[in-house]
This record gives sequence, C-alpha cells and structure tokens, in this order.
Amino acid sequence: MKKTLPDGVPAALGSGGRAAHRFIKEVLAPVFPRLAANGLYDSAFLKPGSGDIVFTTDSYTVYPLFFRGGDIGELCVCGTVNDLAVCGARPLYLSLAFIIEEGFPYGDLLKVLRSIKKALKKTGTS
Repeated sequence: MKKTLPDGVPAALGSGGRAAHRFIKEVLAPVFPRLAANGLYDSAFLKPGSGDIVFTTDSYTVYPLFFRGGDIGELCVCGTVNDLAVCGARPLYLSLAFIIEEGFPYGDLLKVLRSIKKALKKTGTS
C-alpha cells in the first residue's frame, strides 16, 4: 500500500536521504518517467565520446549559515561531492549557483566563498 504524501513539501527534502528518495520516487518519477529508468540517482550519467560523465546539481539553504563545525559553503561542496561519490564518480569540477538575499553582508559572503574554496581544495575539485 502506497503511503500518502503530506499536504505540503517538508523541509526534510533538502537533506537528502529517505525523504528526498521518496519524493523522487512518488512525486517526480510519475511525471518524469526517465528518472526511474535511470535508477533514481541524485545525479545524471552523461555519455560523451570517451567515457561516462556524471553530473549533479544541488542548492542549499540552511539557517543559520554558520554553525558549529561548518557553514553553508562547506556544506554545499561536501554535499555535492557526496552525491557524485555515491554514484561511483570522482568529482573533478563543481558548478556553483548563489541565491543571495538583497542586503546580505559582503563580509559574510566572502567568508562563505573562502569556505567553498577550502572545501574544494580538500576534496580535490575545482
């Protein structure tokens, strides 16, 4: 028996795991059947002329942006690298997108950017 979905989209979808997998399987896959055909991964397998390329995209919103043990910059790099690693891919490059609230302090933005740079170096990506 199929479980019913909650009335609204829960915040838990943003953390990946079971909630995100259930959302992909029960909400996205019926609308976009190729998702199920490709194994319901959180990445796409691309096949150019010489070998496979695995691509993923993600976005992160957390509050607070800076927390014990890290910040949103490190989280975005490590989360995206993890999405690729669980597919057996070796991360080489990351695509970054920023959703920045109007009036966001440049000092905090620079702190996040430095954290991203440090995490990229640590994971061997660029």
